[in-house]
Amino acid sequence: MAKKIKVNFTGVQKDITKGGSGARIPEGDYLGKIIDQELKPNNAGDSKYFRWAIQVAQGEFKGKKVYLNTSLKPDALWNLRNLIHADREERRRQAARLRPREAVR
Repeated sequence: MAKKIKVNFTGVQKDITKGGSGARIPEGDYLGKIIDQELKPNNAGDSKYFRWAIQVAQGEFKGKKVYLNTSLKPDALWNLRNLIHADREERRRQAARLRPREAVR
């Protein structure tokens, strides 16, 4: 069974277009499929992060894999919130229960 974690998004900037940089494919909207994820400790040992593998599903870049890290540190939760928003808009709220293994389809 997938391990459940609870993440508090209180204080995370609401604008999902802010934060992050360094796209590997041109900026734009792409349909993608989460193909893998792993919860790992960060280098400092004071937090964890998810490492996501996402495959572009349509268009010119179909099949190209992109990778995304989403830290669980409070000042970086905007990135995880953006992924949740992109995956399931209805999950975007103050607190979300994550079942990462269920996200890999």
